[in-house]
Order: sequence, then structure tokens, then C-alpha cells
Amino acid sequence: MSKKSLVTIAIHYSSYGENWQSMLQERLEGFSVRLWPDWGDLDEVDYAVVWTPPPGLLQKCSNLKAIFSIGAGVDQLLVDPDFPRQIPLVRMADAVLEEGMAEYITLAVLSLHRDLLKYLNFQRKADWHPLAQRFPKDQNVGIMGLGNLGMAANSALQPFGFQMSGWSRSKKQIKHMTTYAGMETLPDFLKTLDTLIVLLPLTDETRGFLNAETLSLLPEGANVINAARGALLDIEEARQLLDQDLLGYLWLDVHHVEPLPQDHWAWSHPRVVITPHIAAATLPGSASNFVATNILRMEQGSMPSNIVEISAGY
Repeated sequence: MSKKSLVTIAIHYSSYGENWQSMLQERLEGFSVRLWPDWGDLDEVDYAVVWTPPPGLLQKCSNLKAIFSIGAGVDQLLVDPDFPRQIPLVRMADAVLEEGMAEYITLAVLSLHRDLLKYLNFQRKADWHPLAQRFPKDQNVGIMGLGNLGMAANSALQPFGFQMSGWSRSKKQIKHMTTYAGMETLPDFLKTLDTLIVLLPLTDETRGFLNAETLSLLPEGANVINAARGALLDIEEARQLLDQDLLGYLWLDVHHVEPLPQDHWAWSHPRVVITPHIAAATLPGSASNFVATNILRMEQGSMPSNIVEISAGY
């Protein structure tokens, strides 16, 4: 190696910052790892590992070789008008992140499928109220977005025997899943579903994608689980469909504003489930391996894996 490379870390959750620093330092012997705000001379920065750095900061790092997003999404970076789009941007691909999402989606789907939310409400009223049981083979679960997280959710749900459908921008052949691709197939995808799982990336094209028009394509009483980005869903138009009994439940881990304001109507709506963006966490212990491996690849002259197609937004 001709010179030391400098990995700089600006982490959105400051409590993890020192963990990232120590783990990357352990895996990248001979490199200098600096933790925000002590980046020092920005011209010395070779690699940036970030979540939501200050706008314009990365553009000031004149010798950047690559930028690593700590999360699976990159929309929080691309909103910066000064983001250096000529630099390779790498989206996180981490087994623990995928496992966390698979667990969360399984929790949500099974809770809705077995009427757990209704039974909890019955319990509060001391109401012994058995409901007719549905069988997985008669239920169609659809995943919108078939990237790493979507595929992990599909693999986790397959053993239960649900009919599985998937929709993505480009056509994919997936075993035991009926797949759809492109806007022209969206009505055919949505009209079959009992539960819709949203794992799309947030781009200019997908912002507000789930609105009254698209959600109305779902069968009456269908459920929607959003664990991707809050801005994908027009929450006010979804509320209207809920209150007209056209949707069953909204299960939301992501929100337009986070934290969700305490006076927001969704907290108390009887058919909305709120969790605080906890579906899948990026843990430094595993995710640092992905970052370190890709930095070493680049130092040896290869390109990193999971590079974002900037024009597409993911």
C-alpha cells in the first residue's frame, strides 16, 4: 500500500460513533480512522462512512475515493444539492440488517394474519371473542421492492405457505413468487393482495407513490406495512381510506417526520400500528466488515460492491 488511507466517520447516531471507529480501526490496520467532528484536514479524507453529514461537507473532501452509507437507503445523502455525484456511493449490504428486516416483516405479517391486534383490543374489554382462522395458502402477501431487504423478507415468509407476489422496476424470476415489473403491471399486482409490504427505495419517482389512487387498487380491507421510508406514503390520503374501511390496517415503522409528533392522529388511530423506525438497525459489529472489505478492495484496485446508480437513486 503506497500510503495510509484515511477513513472518516460521521455517524448519525452519535452513541455508535466510537464503536464504528474502534471496529474499523481493528479491521483496517495501518489506516487512520477519524470520528466526526475531528476529521482534521478534509483534503486527507479518502473514504467517508456517513449517515446524514452536514450539507456540502462531502464536496469539500477533494480526494474522496468512495462514500459509504451506513444504512440501506441513500436518499438522505442525495437530497444534498452539493453531494459529489461523481464519487462512487456504496449502499449498505449487511446480513444482520437483512435479518432484522426479515424478523420485523414476519412479526407484522403474522400479527395481522392471526388478528393479534383485534385480540389485544378484545382483551382490554375482557371480551372472549374467537375469530375465524385464515390459512396462509389462501392469503396473498405482496412485497413492493425486491432488493436485498425485500428478498430477505420473502425468504422469511416463504415457509409459512403464503401466496407470495413481488413488484419491482425490472423483471425478476424468483422461485415460489409471482413477480411483476413496471408501472403497467402495478394494478395487476395490487388487486390480488391481502397484505402489501413496502420496501421500495425513496427516489424522486417513488416519493408519494402510495396515495389514494394506488392504494385504491388494493382489495377492500387489505393491510399495508411500510418499513422503507415515510415519504413513500401519503399518510393523509391513506387515512381517508382507513376511515372509509377501504384499508384494513396501516403498520408503519417509518414516518414523514421523525420522531412522529406526539399530537399526530396516527398514534391513537385504532387501525394504525406505530413503531419508531426500528425495523432493521445497522450494527457496527457486522456492518463494519462490509465497509472494511470494500475499502480493501478499492485499495487493491477493484471497485466496491453495491454501488448506487445515482441516476436511479438507489
